[in-house]
Amino acid sequence: MTLPEEKQAAALRELVDAMDALRQAEQDVARATVKARSVDVSVNRMAEVSGMSRTKIYAVLKDAEAPSAGEASSGRGQPKRAA
Repeated sequence: MTLPEEKQAAALRELVDAMDALRQAEQDVARATVKARSVDVSVNRMAEVSGMSRTKIYAVLKDAEAPSAGEASSGRGQPKRAA
């Protein structure tokens, strides 16, 4: 007989696995969106065939343009500009 704790642990493991798969799918969608745009597929066409909203597509494209945290410059160590 399976203990309640074992059932809960199994259910939580399933939840974690599903969330991992969702995050991976979101990354795959982002890469595919950027790739489609890089070969001049219009946002309207992407929305039409994917079912994704244009707003979401624009957000994905904007996020892809932003530098990652490791690439972002804090401005430290930069020479001061003359006013």
